[in-house]
Amino acid sequence: MSIGDNIRIQRERARLSQKTVAEALGSGENTVAGWEKGRSIPPGDKVAAMAKLFKCSTDELLLEESDRNVSEDMKALFRRYNELDEHIKPMARNIINGMLGSLEMTNSWDMVETVLNRRPMQSITREEFTAPPPKDHGKTR
Repeated sequence: MSIGDNIRIQRERARLSQKTVAEALGSGENTVAGWEKGRSIPPGDKVAAMAKLFKCSTDELLLEESDRNVSEDMKALFRRYNELDEHIKPMARNIINGMLGSLEMTNSWDMVETVLNRRPMQSITREEFTAPPPKDHGKTR
């Protein structure tokens, strides 16, 4: 969904007309219609004002639904991160990035191994099989 779709949905939930929203924001009705149709994007102050008017968050206006659904455990991690001293945050970001990169690489290798192990073996008949020659370990007999 686009920002315009989100604005329209929230406006309709609040049971407000485009004209009412325009008047409340000090904008023109055509401007609000343009936002809803995706012809333009509202400036930040108008987004904040719409969120107050619609009694919703700015995220509900600006973000896709999938981008704003954050699990409670992740919200708790974000809160903990935000409580860190500013000089520690870059180090925490680097540690988190490194750990995620490591997990992603591990996951990638697991997928490769899974694919390689599941590849069907080429079947050959007993008559087609040729045993490899014996290994010569350099010993004389």
